[in-house]
Amino acid sequence: PTDSLFLGNLDHETSEEELWFLFTNVENVIDAWTVVDNETSLCKGFGYARFADSTSAQNALRLLHGKELNGRPLRVD
Repeated sequence: PTDSLFLGNLDHETSEEELWFLFTNVENVIDAWTVVDNETSLCKGFGYARFADSTSAQNALRLLHGKELNGRPLRVD
């Protein structure tokens, strides 16, 4: 088990604030961020989230995989 998750299929306009809102009902989130292009400052289409423990990460995986964000189904691995 891991304490971090990959977040894929993000829209290029997705902000870190939107990711934090997505995790509102998920416990023990330490950090969530998008990976951005240095030139455009737009999201590259993926990000990550870290959790205090692997149980919380697994719960987030179950809750969020396939959930829609900005019109796209979230891929959580």
